[in-house]
Amino acid sequence: MQKKADLLGLSDVFDEIPDWADPLQPFSEVNRPGFCAFGSTPNGTSSPWEWTISPPAPANCNLDAGVARSYIDTIIAYYAPRACYALSLQNCLQPLYNTKNLPAYEVGLEVAPVPTTNQLNFNAKETIRAISVYDLSGRIVRTVNSIDSNTYTLDRQTLASGLYIAEIHFDKGAVRRKVIFE
Repeated sequence: MQKKADLLGLSDVFDEIPDWADPLQPFSEVNRPGFCAFGSTPNGTSSPWEWTISPPAPANCNLDAGVARSYIDTIIAYYAPRACYALSLQNCLQPLYNTKNLPAYEVGLEVAPVPTTNQLNFNAKETIRAISVYDLSGRIVRTVNSIDSNTYTLDRQTLASGLYIAEIHFDKGAVRRKVIFE
């Protein structure tokens, strides 16, 4: 089934999901970033639906409600980041995975120049994974994923003059900094 989905391009959205936003990636049985196949289910079918409350149950059906709830939790953890990225709602990941707030000194982060007119430079001792820029109403206005470097230059492009919050993601968590475009 997965090979068919890949051939049809149905799994392409998974390539855009950064590792920090995918809590199931460390447990994946598939070597594709952003995609996690279900594995080790009680009946070995890889199906999160191995249970039912409707008698008569098939002989290989798991009737344990506790197991069913853990499957449902797994489905939500699997589905939520993918839905966020597929629908261009990357800012919905923050409430789901409550990224640890880091002090800038812990990752050696420097952001300059502030204020700026066109470009903003990010330099850190740790690897920058992604940057999200929010306006003051909390709306995400720019996201750059898969940076995977210690330096990055953010071009202003169409951002209006004003104050923004840049959220810089690292493996350990995220740093938030005020930035101003004049």
